[in-house]
Amino acid sequence: MYTTKHAQIIFRVASSQTIRNWAKEFEEYLSPTATPEKGGTRLFTKEDMEVFALISDLSSQNTSFVEIHAALKSGQRGKAPNINPDDLDGLAAGEIEMQLSTELDETRTLANKLQAELDTLKEQFQPIKEENIRLQTQIEDKDLRINELNQQLKDAQARVEKLAEEKGDAYVRGIMDAMKRNGTFKDDED
Repeated sequence: MYTTKHAQIIFRVASSQTIRNWAKEFEEYLSPTATPEKGGTRLFTKEDMEVFALISDLSSQNTSFVEIHAALKSGQRGKAPNINPDDLDGLAAGEIEMQLSTELDETRTLANKLQAELDTLKEQFQPIKEENIRLQTQIEDKDLRINELNQQLKDAQARVEKLAEEKGDAYVRGIMDAMKRNGTFKDDED
């Protein structure tokens, strides 16, 4: 008896779901073990494999399911490969290994391509990164200078206010002294 995986390998379909779909669609031409109760294991007879052989051949020619049903109803069957299911298990393991090896090679190639692209980007952006660091240092220096100038400005404004106040006081004292000398102002203390 053949399993779904065996049928997938024999008929070179990408997914075991395809075999399950064929078994459901063409159930009336298959043995009872090909479409078991829910939870049961699908097992295909040599005759089931002949049905699948015809389905596979006609599907590859873009034949519709309606036409495949008509061919099966008329008694047509395909030629199933003469492969023992036990031999398929070894083939399946080898095929899986081959698929994994191919996928590994493709993944390595992609990883190498991505690494090369990353290296190129790093190389391209290194001068920009260095310029960014230089500009950041300049910004920090300018920020320090701005803070120094702001502090000097505050100090100068405070000094201006103090000097203006002292000037005002001196002016008032000068006027008062002049008035005292002229006799136009008398101090209460006198």
